[in-house]
Amino acid sequence: MSTFAFAGTALVYGVLMVESWRRIRALNYGTAGRSVRASVRRLDTGAIERFWADPPCRWRDEDRRGVRLITNEEGEYRNTPEGMVHTSRAARVMAMYSGFHSRMLLNGPTYWPFPGSSDAVNGYTVGDPVSIAEIVIAGRAGWEVQFDAHQHYPAQTFVIDAETGFIIGWHSPTDPGLEVLEHHLDEEFDSELFSWHGDCIEHEDETARHIAEHEEKQRLLADLPRPEPTWFPTTLNTQVMDGDPETGAMAMMIHAVGPQIVFRQWLAGTEDPLTDYSSHLQGVVSMSDDTWVRELRFTPGQIDDDDARRVLESIPAVTPPRDPAEVIAETTAATAAREHQLSSPGTIGASGELYSGPVPVAYMQFYLSSPADYTDDIPALAAGLDPGNGLVDTSVAPIKFTTGLHTGTVAVTVETAGDRPDVDTSWEEIVEAPLAVDTPLTLTGWGTSEPDIELPLSPGTYRLRYSATHMTAAREADTGAMIDSYLITIWPSPLSPGEVLKQTSDIAAYWHDHAQT
Repeated sequence: MSTFAFAGTALVYGVLMVESWRRIRALNYGTAGRSVRASVRRLDTGAIERFWADPPCRWRDEDRRGVRLITNEEGEYRNTPEGMVHTSRAARVMAMYSGFHSRMLLNGPTYWPFPGSSDAVNGYTVGDPVSIAEIVIAGRAGWEVQFDAHQHYPAQTFVIDAETGFIIGWHSPTDPGLEVLEHHLDEEFDSELFSWHGDCIEHEDETARHIAEHEEKQRLLADLPRPEPTWFPTTLNTQVMDGDPETGAMAMMIHAVGPQIVFRQWLAGTEDPLTDYSSHLQGVVSMSDDTWVRELRFTPGQIDDDDARRVLESIPAVTPPRDPAEVIAETTAATAAREHQLSSPGTIGASGELYSGPVPVAYMQFYLSSPADYTDDIPALAAGLDPGNGLVDTSVAPIKFTTGLHTGTVAVTVETAGDRPDVDTSWEEIVEAPLAVDTPLTLTGWGTSEPDIELPLSPGTYRLRYSATHMTAAREADTGAMIDSYLITIWPSPLSPGEVLKQTSDIAAYWHDHAQT
């Protein structure tokens, strides 16, 4: 027998007959939806983890320090440096992890979806394997299935148990991976295993809050009088379905076709508060009086201006739910207070390093994100001053940072200062940009809330410096972990134009030039 080095662990080929990928894949499909109890070893640290999975939503995992994560039908309990945090499951939450999380051992059918499914047809797969070999892990025979990089998936290798079909090993060129020491399928678990009765911190699920607020808003809107047109242009189309040519008996379908039109109204004397879902409609007619500004948007060619105006004039005016003068006074006062708050530098709750560690990236991006009610006009305060440097864009929400690495994790340090710190020229790329803050900002990766570090910044104006190194090496690697490094430094400052302080690499030069076009 020959030996095979699997992520640093000596393994021995078994004596299995060579199987086809179709049969191995089908064996793994058979694990979908089944309960699993398993112990896992990470091959980079040797750390042992245990987990219990009871699909579709019950999960528990532990390491030597105790419980790390519990999920159930009502929510999740996640162990954090601040303690156990409980999050409601009122809204579906997508969890993403840096590297290969043991929970992903259950996700084989998402890596190689059933042939003919929409995911398979659209290419959301790891592709076809480039090699299949017999292997033994922790005394269990299996199939080592290797995949090259495909679509948005990096190159990676899976080991599928020859008896149960469960994934019992994984590694990639940039991650030593993990191996399953033991696993047991189809056990019945006590519900208490997926419960937590100790102390915990209640964390409001922002997604659930946003959905609840939207549903309440829609309920209130449904109670308002609806301004509907009393005239609308239509074209009648008819189609004979059946009949008798001798007697003239006939069954005919009749349906009306009209232009696509969007009606909008808001109180005169206030800013348009409506989300613009109709910007693709280029035709516009409007009218106003002491109470309302009323507007009709349409596609030219489907209806002419005269007919559009006739539709608008046919819509009866309705009574506002509140006194317009009172609303205008409140809006004016709030706008003045907000503009005053953002006309001067903010304050920081603490100076120094806030975070230093990995941040997940994809498509060469990570972010400073803000709550769902982040308003578009706040970044616009900085947009007029920032010519764009290509590496950080503070004129959009969320604030976008560009990396050299396409997919993986990058090293990020975030720090705040009381005033402008000296420039550390040991970094290869250094840019600065104006920053206006209205709501809390949180460091997040692409498609995930991790590492979820909130910055202690009050509303106001700031200066942001973004420093980078090893962008070229990361771009050439494309995927990996901790190849390129970044430093974000923020301090209170009046808004002033952005600036490129140092440029070394071709990739940074490309993004600088791209931002100017």
